[in-house]
Amino acid sequence: MNCADLVYMCTLVRVLSLLLFSVLLSSCTQQFESLTDGQNQEKLKDQIKLETKPDGSGNPLTSTSIYLNQDVTFYPVKRDDNGDYVENISVSWSLEGGAGTLTIDPSGKNATFTGTASGTAKVKIFIDDVLFSSTDVTVTASALELSNLQISNVTTTSFDVSVDYEGDVEENSSVSVFYCNETQSAGCDPLTGSELALVRGDSAWTNTVSSLSVGETYNIAISAEDNEGVTGLPMTTQQQLTGTAITISNLAVSNITASSFDVSIDFTGDSESTAEVTLYYCNRTNSSSCDPSSSGDSVDMVRSGSQYTVSVTGLASPSYDAGDSIAIEVVAVDPDGVTGSPLATTDYLGDIQLSNFNVSSERKSGFYAKVDFTERNANATVMLFYCNETDSPGCNPLDGDSQPMTRNGSIFETTVSGLTSPYDEGDQVTAQAVASDPEGAYNPSGLNETFYLADILLYEMRIGMIDQDGFAIKIYKNQTNGDDNGNGSATAYYCNNTTSPGCDPKTGVSVAISNFNSCSSIYCNYEQTFTNISSTANPGESINFLVEFTDPDGIWKEGTGGGSPSSYSLTINIPDPTPIYRSVGPGQTTPLIDGVGASTTLTLTSGAASFSSALLDEVGVGDAVFYDSNNDSTIDALAFIHQRTDNQNYTLKDKDGNTPVDAVSHSNWKIYRAYTSAAYAENGIENPGIEADTDLPVGLVNFDAWTDGKDISAQTGSDQHWYVALYAGNQADTDPLNISGEWVKDWIHDLEFFVPYKSEHVGVSQKHNGVWDNNKYRLEVTDDTAIIMSYLRRINIKGLQIELKGSTNQVSGIYARNNSQGVISSNIIKSSSTGTNLKGIQVYTYGGVSTDGKYYDYDYSWSIISNNIIYDLSTTDSKGFYVAYQGANGDGQRVLNNTFYNNYYGVYVNSGYRGAHIRNNIAMNSFDEDFETTRSDGNIDVKTNNISSDSTGNTTLVSATDLFLDPSNDDFRLKAGATAAIDQGFDVSALVSDDVQGETRSLPFDIGADEY
Repeated sequence: MNCADLVYMCTLVRVLSLLLFSVLLSSCTQQFESLTDGQNQEKLKDQIKLETKPDGSGNPLTSTSIYLNQDVTFYPVKRDDNGDYVENISVSWSLEGGAGTLTIDPSGKNATFTGTASGTAKVKIFIDDVLFSSTDVTVTASALELSNLQISNVTTTSFDVSVDYEGDVEENSSVSVFYCNETQSAGCDPLTGSELALVRGDSAWTNTVSSLSVGETYNIAISAEDNEGVTGLPMTTQQQLTGTAITISNLAVSNITASSFDVSIDFTGDSESTAEVTLYYCNRTNSSSCDPSSSGDSVDMVRSGSQYTVSVTGLASPSYDAGDSIAIEVVAVDPDGVTGSPLATTDYLGDIQLSNFNVSSERKSGFYAKVDFTERNANATVMLFYCNETDSPGCNPLDGDSQPMTRNGSIFETTVSGLTSPYDEGDQVTAQAVASDPEGAYNPSGLNETFYLADILLYEMRIGMIDQDGFAIKIYKNQTNGDDNGNGSATAYYCNNTTSPGCDPKTGVSVAISNFNSCSSIYCNYEQTFTNISSTANPGESINFLVEFTDPDGIWKEGTGGGSPSSYSLTINIPDPTPIYRSVGPGQTTPLIDGVGASTTLTLTSGAASFSSALLDEVGVGDAVFYDSNNDSTIDALAFIHQRTDNQNYTLKDKDGNTPVDAVSHSNWKIYRAYTSAAYAENGIENPGIEADTDLPVGLVNFDAWTDGKDISAQTGSDQHWYVALYAGNQADTDPLNISGEWVKDWIHDLEFFVPYKSEHVGVSQKHNGVWDNNKYRLEVTDDTAIIMSYLRRINIKGLQIELKGSTNQVSGIYARNNSQGVISSNIIKSSSTGTNLKGIQVYTYGGVSTDGKYYDYDYSWSIISNNIIYDLSTTDSKGFYVAYQGANGDGQRVLNNTFYNNYYGVYVNSGYRGAHIRNNIAMNSFDEDFETTRSDGNIDVKTNNISSDSTGNTTLVSATDLFLDPSNDDFRLKAGATAAIDQGFDVSALVSDDVQGETRSLPFDIGADEY
């Protein structure tokens, strides 16, 4: 080591020595300041005290008091000169005195004192054996302090007891309740009665006294013991238990005479007999609105066993007379409650009471009458009165003829016979039964009947089910007794009114109406079908038709008074419908093609239109062609496309379906869509672009005009088929379509809304291909039903796309109601609506409904619901397909080859009503059931060859990915390998020929809307 190194080492040793000395000096100084310096030690004693909470959250204390067995925890806390918290400190502890024990935490930062005996103790703390602070603790014993005796939850046999308390920290006391029955032993001392120990809680002693006597009163006292003493006694009270409420029932009135009656009711409950029951009564004959309990007479009813009874006697005129209607009311009052009150009824003063007067076996010379009765002593008599209503309108039977009626078991009866003029065949007669009885008789109003002196009553004849080879008639007649001797007859006659105008039907074909008398119900509807009309008249011709009725016992015909024979006559037009086409292009107000001044020319000869160059492929059936018929450069004619041959050649008809006027080759023409929405087409509101086009004459633009639908029947209308072609247009169709029954009234005239896709209709398909396509026709309706069809016989909806939007509940995609029927096929229906109880397709039908007074298609039939895809009607109670109701003549809708996906219900047939033929359908991923078809009425409900994803179908359960091409993207066409569906369908080829894409189905059918 050299000199420099030696110097460095010496310097380092010196520095380290100085640092160590400084630390030792500081420590010694602190210790000295804390303990050896008297002034500092006294200062620290003022800053360090015992507190009952750590971290400065308490306050210093020099003494405290607790009860025996209580604890108190002390914390040494240091505060500065300002009294602010500095820190919790660790100290040494000691305890003086025998009043308790001290448990010291190992950290020395707290200790817990527990009082074990009465007296005083001192808790001390030390630092380095120096006493810094001490606290005196006084331990005292606590007496039990009772207060606030409470009785609650009183029942028929029990009550709850509660007594508040303080003190008794030692928990060495006991409290009991004593009770005795004041009702059974008046003035009894509860302390000599029964005892029940109370249970100690946080602030009260409680328990339940039970098994007591219903409704009785108890004297109650509290007793308690505590080594340290008890305050708050004596505690006494009295409590009555609740009784049982009375329940009354079975009001019965008996022993009725002209001046008295008995009343009884049954009752249960009221075991303590505190109820009161009162009978009130008043005379409804004298005061029709009288209230027995507020304005009538009253009498207390007498309790006996399980009944209250009373006899009302001495009723006398003018307040009460024989036959008066008496309103009776029984009212019960019970402090414990009443059920069943009031009980009320109405009865009559009189021994005999008549009811159900009936007249039958009406003949032109007499009738039979009977009336039901009740009576006690069989001393009453009954008379029949009758008068001629036809000769004396409004006559009173009591002023007419009469004869006694004979008692026979529970009826009085008589037969009136041999009536002669002024009682004539077909006259209207009013008859009435009247009883007499010494004890009073009740003859209620309505014991009369008005009828006709005739065996057969004819009300109306209607005609329906008209086609080119026949029709049916329905005869409405009253058959109360039903021509019971079978001697009535009816014959139909008809002749050709076209070839022999005004011909007499009786000179033509005659047909006996068979089994005319077989119908025996009141207002029965007899019906008969007539066929082979083509042997008498051709389509487009008319026949005169007559039905003649005879009956030797008399006939009455509505509006004529009858008289044998009676007849109905009609003229019937044999249908020969002319096809009519109209097009719809949503938003397409401008011409599809404006040929005015263009190079393409139009030549029209006998309805065959030829254009010199190709037209747009979008041009198709129903489009309106305006043209110049005389080559004077002015448009003056209108025709509609009925068929497309190719993009240059078309068949045109005028607005009524006839051959249009010809046109020589010229270039003055325009082609428009006829309408801009399906709803406008139904209402005859033409394309507004046509009306605004100044090149078109006013006389051509309003080509369709009607109100509330067009009558296309052969009988009262235009004898036409109507086909409305729906094209893609410039936008979605958003107007709800509401089609009324004015359109179709018979079985042969079609009204069809369809999307064209065949080459003979249009050059490019306007229809979806089994998957939703925004470039094709679509009907998107917000907060409304998209299509409603009412009272329609042949209505077809084919190939549409329908979306329900908005939030309104109970709307439908297609709603066929009021017996509408036809074909609903190949439509896609979906929902983005948040509304509930939606329906994709809903059918609501029932028995016959008249659309006019004369021509009437009365039989319910069924619709074909086929090849539709319905999905995402998933809100609560929504249904893909729903049968709401069907009348007695129906045998079920045909629900064939449809696909339902992600609906709340797939197919729902309302239980208790008619069903549906459900075949070849797929219903999957429903929120409730795929097929809800529980039937309760035993009527027709065919369900075969259906696939579901739950247990409600009747074929193999599969998943959507096993069947469809891409269900996650709403493509529900069948994929290769969908073995559960392909070739597994039922043969419904008689009703369905193609699939949702318009492709021909082959046997065996696939299941679902798509034929793979």
